[in-house]
Amino acid sequence: MNVNRKISVTSSALKIHIDFIQLIFITLLLTASLTTVTMRKTPLTNITDFFYKNTSLPTPEMLRLSGYEVECHSITTADGYVLEVHRIPKSKSGKLAFKNHPVYLHHGVLTSSADWIIAGADNSIATQLADQGYDVWLGNSRGNTYSRKHVSLNPKSKEYWNFGLEEIGIFDLPAVIDYILSTSGKEKIHYLGFSMGTTLFYIMASERPEYQLKIRSQISLAPVAYLSNIKSTLKYIAPHARELKFLAKFISNGAFMPETDTWKFLAGTMCREPFLQKKICAKILIFSVCGTDLHQFNMSLIPLIFGHSPAGTSIKLMEHYAQIIMSEGFRKFDYGPTQNMKVYNCTTPPSYKLESIKVPMSIMYGENDILADPADVLKLKERLPNIINFIKIDNPWFNHVDFLWSKGVNFYVNDRVITLFNESDDLSWNISTYLTSSQSPTGKTNDVNTLSSCDFSKESIVNDSGDFNIKNRPSLDFLKTHLDEIISKGMPHIEKTLSQAENYEKELQKTFISNLLDLEKSYRKKSNELLNNMDTHVTMADRVVKDNVAKSFSVIDRNVKIVSKTLNNNILMIEKTIEKNIIKTENIISDSFTNANHFMQNETDRLSRTVRNALQKVFRFI
Repeated sequence: MNVNRKISVTSSALKIHIDFIQLIFITLLLTASLTTVTMRKTPLTNITDFFYKNTSLPTPEMLRLSGYEVECHSITTADGYVLEVHRIPKSKSGKLAFKNHPVYLHHGVLTSSADWIIAGADNSIATQLADQGYDVWLGNSRGNTYSRKHVSLNPKSKEYWNFGLEEIGIFDLPAVIDYILSTSGKEKIHYLGFSMGTTLFYIMASERPEYQLKIRSQISLAPVAYLSNIKSTLKYIAPHARELKFLAKFISNGAFMPETDTWKFLAGTMCREPFLQKKICAKILIFSVCGTDLHQFNMSLIPLIFGHSPAGTSIKLMEHYAQIIMSEGFRKFDYGPTQNMKVYNCTTPPSYKLESIKVPMSIMYGENDILADPADVLKLKERLPNIINFIKIDNPWFNHVDFLWSKGVNFYVNDRVITLFNESDDLSWNISTYLTSSQSPTGKTNDVNTLSSCDFSKESIVNDSGDFNIKNRPSLDFLKTHLDEIISKGMPHIEKTLSQAENYEKELQKTFISNLLDLEKSYRKKSNELLNNMDTHVTMADRVVKDNVAKSFSVIDRNVKIVSKTLNNNILMIEKTIEKNIIKTENIISDSFTNANHFMQNETDRLSRTVRNALQKVFRFI
């Protein structure tokens, strides 16, 4: 009882500490924002001037305000998760969809269906496809803002959050695809995935190959399968995923960055102010992770982006991505050698069977994408047999999120997507026209074994305790010391780029990330202190429990002896009483028998005399 109470107290303390850190972070940003306004001598008549209105409107509401009819559908997966999917059944003019195949769009990590809408109807591929006559469906992965329900599990429980990429790939996508086909009466769909949306598709097509027959064509925007060449700062955070996993499970039962009022506040206040919008919300929170774009990225969308993201996912999903970064492969979740043997019958998790995917696919990637690095995209291309279009965006600044939110998104992305879908939607379209001589019409390559098997030449990157098997794992101090080099790798190396502007970006990111690392070190120290205190309290509680148990056993033993002695005495007394009663009863019975014998003898003698007298009288009479 005491141990549980101590753990609860420590958990609360950690939560308070995290909230305190967030409060400091927001206060610093807000202070900078107020300082900037003051320096510019902007009159501040009302604090509501800092808020962007409607930065967090739900996807259906944004669509309705844009003039589109929208439907909300609830779909239950085979393992009980309830997903909310948004449908655009008509064009803006009210014309029903008339294309031959519906289109399904799936979002990236930590986001939602809002990804496809927040750029506005004129710049969003979802609304443009609807205007082209397509029946458009927008998905939401389990655990995000719209899909946080289950038929039996509580979303606050650790059981609910025990899912990763594979569960979404083999349960969510098939359930949604079947629902779309059943509702629309069609036999196949087009699939458009961005970032994580492509990862999930590759997993589904590999592990549920029967669903390949239900896909007319697939387009991958900024595809993510291999991550060994990633230049984002996430590469250096990945080795520390174990600590992140522990804290998330300890504090939130496995949830990772769900939608909170804190982020909504950030979106509606600080990310609205032009100075912080460019210097903090874009260049640090986005560019350091997705790639620096000083020209194409649409800064005005930042309040809306942070109004809807992060939308939440599980720590297991994020840990799987960290494993992909560290393993240099595209493999299933690594539980450690012992558990891997139980789950996969291999000590190392098997790789996904990309060579078996027969779906006709198009890939679009950016040269300045530091998440889906071109080298990793090329590696992916070599493994997929039916690539019919492989398109590099012709803009050296194009980063990971520009596929959704760049100023030139229509020219670089949307127009091409519409063209590709229009081509494959035609019933006369034949994939064989696009295949090279090394590919067969079925989608199988001539020289690649598509069967999945254990690869014992590779070791598990996770040991049985859950830690990464990484030699010389970079410490936080190492990261801080080498920040300049790390950030430089992620900067676009473009000729004629002003070195002064590039250096400014580097220094800005370096300063901010360095401060975050200091904050993380401080937090980790505080967390360790709290955990050590918890260990001390648990040890003390354990000692008290053991002492009390020992005392209880002693008291119980003493009481048992007393009860035993008392019971023995009572038994002896009862035995003596019974013995006396038996003797007494025997005497009574003996006396009764003696008296009965005397009585019988007397009666016999009397009867004999009577008979003898009677006989004498008879003889005398005769």
